[in-house]
Amino acid sequence: MEFFVIGGDFKSRIYKVSVLDLPRVLDVALEYHFPKYTRLATQKIERNDGNIDVLYGTNVKIEA
Repeated sequence: MEFFVIGGDFKSRIYKVSVLDLPRVLDVALEYHFPKYTRLATQKIERNDGNIDVLYGTNVKIEA
């Protein structure tokens, strides 16, 4: 889109507006580091919807 502004005897230069696609996340990987008391090994989940449902105290690494 191009536009200019007119006011009285003034006319601005022509301005150009370009619209770009918004950035988006295409894939999410989650890596769970469970609390020591659980004795669970680190778990990596590839290809998921991004929901995080884990035990309290779990550290989660998010790769997008």
